[in-house]
Amino acid sequence: MKIDLNNFQFRSTDHVRYVNGADVSGHQKGNNRLVEIKGLSEIDDIYWVTIYNLDGSHPYWQDNKQMAPKRMHISKRIESVIELKGLSTDSYDLDYENYGLTIILKNNDVEKVVLHMYDRHIDIEYWR
Repeated sequence: MKIDLNNFQFRSTDHVRYVNGADVSGHQKGNNRLVEIKGLSEIDDIYWVTIYNLDGSHPYWQDNKQMAPKRMHISKRIESVIELKGLSTDSYDLDYENYGLTIILKNNDVEKVVLHMYDRHIDIEYWR
């Protein structure tokens, strides 16, 4: 299956949070999220990755972005896995290298998407 990362959206109704590999939340069914990947038209294999909360606005930022856009590139692409890793820092000195995203495919469909926060040893698996 060819996944187009230039305009990729994955709607999730369930997620599990892991810290140091241990499940710390169980399945959070009914929590609606959208993982969005948008390509940069001027550069191949560089993307903006954003996660939205579809259940309402963030209490602090007053928008529905669960994770603000992070610039990433493809680090691995095989038949059942696409890995993206964060790229350096932006103009605000925000470090994207601490972030990654893995798309897991099963039977030619997206099974789950995993957000990695390497500096905090946190993974969040987003499921349909």
